[in-house]
Amino acid sequence: MFGFLKRRAELKRRAHIRAEALLARRGEEAWQIVYGICRDQDRDLEDRLFYYRVRDIIEQRLGMSPG
Repeated sequence: MFGFLKRRAELKRRAHIRAEALLARRGEEAWQIVYGICRDQDRDLEDRLFYYRVRDIIEQRLGMSPG
């Protein structure tokens, strides 16, 4: 069980780092980039799920309603 919690905490930390990096580099355009990645069916499910987390963080930072 602790392995699951550690992995989830690590994914959350990585998502925050990725979101902050994208926002610093691209600003509001970061949301559009991540939205495109989330919809890309050529990516594997695990990668898309990671970017869904990143998208949620970006939406919070930009004050957007979750979508």
